[in-house]
Amino acid sequence: MFIAWKGRGILIPLVLIALIALFGQLFSKEDFEMTFIIALILTGLFSWYFGKKWKAKNERTVIDKESGEEFTITAEHSLFWINMEYWGYILPVIALIILFQQLI
Repeated sequence: MFIAWKGRGILIPLVLIALIALFGQLFSKEDFEMTFIIALILTGLFSWYFGKKWKAKNERTVIDKESGEEFTITAEHSLFWINMEYWGYILPVIALIILFQQLI
């Protein structure tokens, strides 16, 4: 399996797997969908919060000596070319889709 990431983006699947393992111990095997939904939502919160925090923390403004223009450089933390903070929106939407499918 191929996983593409930059910076700390690899933490997204690692946190998801760790939360599934943790909640898998707390819930029965029949409630695996609920375990997965909770893990997706919590991983989304983790991704959104730390993605914004790490991006703002590593932001720098530099000045080009030749042209005098200012540039803002930010650290990239991404998974599959999607910035970490955007996974904070994607993962809960996936959790909602799974929840609605489970209800139907």
